Amino acid sequence: FNFRQTPMDEIIEYALSIGYPLVVKATSLQGGKGVYTHITNLDQLKESLLKVRDTYNSENVMVEKYISGIDYRFFVMKDKVLAASKSYSSFVVGDGKHNIEELIAIMNKKIKNSRFHAGRTLKVDDDMLSYLNEQNLSLDSVPEKGKRIFLRRHGTYLGMRLNVDCTDTIDPKFKEYAVKAIQSIEGIPYGSVDMIIDEEKNEGVVNEINTSGEIAMHITPIEGKPRDIPKAIIDYYFPNTERLSDTMYFEMKPIKDVILAGLAQDITVPVILKEKVYHQQFEITGKNLGPVYLRKIYRRAARYQLMGTIYKTDKNTISIDLYGTETNLNRYNRFLKKAKTKISVLEKLHASDLVENTNQTHPVHLELKDLHNPSAKLNLKYPN
Repeated sequence: FNFRQTPMDEIIEYALSIGYPLVVKATSLQGGKGVYTHITNLDQLKESLLKVRDTYNSENVMVEKYISGIDYRFFVMKDKVLAASKSYSSFVVGDGKHNIEELIAIMNKKIKNSRFHAGRTLKVDDDMLSYLNEQNLSLDSVPEKGKRIFLRRHGTYLGMRLNVDCTDTIDPKFKEYAVKAIQSIEGIPYGSVDMIIDEEKNEGVVNEINTSGEIAMHITPIEGKPRDIPKAIIDYYFPNTERLSDTMYFEMKPIKDVILAGLAQDITVPVILKEKVYHQQFEITGKNLGPVYLRKIYRRAARYQLMGTIYKTDKNTISIDLYGTETNLNRYNRFLKKAKTKISVLEKLHASDLVENTNQTHPVHLELKDLHNPSAKLNLKYPN
């Protein structure tokens, strides 16, 4: 309904005709904003419509029947489901030792370290305490090991949901539903299908199809196996591209900034290295090896045209697995011995022997032509 064209009484009359419970949605927003679920009386209905119109300034509103169940998202490409994720309301998982309040603190650390879920911190409030009380639970309750305890009612706090990968465990019939949903609209090679599934009855309803839906939930689920959806999309559009490496690091921001600023007319990424490529591993142990220190050693690896992985294995240990020329690996080794920040303390550096890489996976050279000065070139070298 359009608020300007349809009187409020008429919208309410329609809502009452389909019966409670109801859902009211702002049509111009995303991420669960402006969505009010499980509306069960006239006062809630009126309040929801006014919030959509006045608080979210939406010109249009959608009124639907509320369907009970868990929110699922399927990523479908042609006739195959590549990923399936269930969006739970806020939850913790018992370990038989910690109470719910302690489990919330543990889950918040996990949320903080998740790129997709960061910002969805579990916060104790009256709604949470009330819902726990409905389950005969409190913050002092100690759930048994493996038991999932929900802190919010399903269908509420939509922007705070936690996603769990279920690609390998979901009933195959729901994958069939998702594929049929995508194929029902001509010209869509892939997309995201949202489904509400009643897990007790094992039945579901497709409630939304997105041609460009959020895929980060599949890449960094709070639980379960990550799914490489970007690879599938890139391979769909560029099927004949040779894949040089499955593990890569490069500085995205300066490239993105140049493109968005309209400075780059051409971008070419040719393989240029003709020298022998060697493999070497490093292990760093020390104190305060935080984000600043990691960024420092990332950037130096990029500067030396090294490729591979750099990651923290625990609080005080960083593992590095790199490929590059013998000269640049030796330069990086010398850099690591001296690299530090104001608070970092290097206690030990272990470097393996150089081993020639017979696969000959090469770094790349990125050339950006300056649109405002065609004769100038910005030559940036990054690892593959």
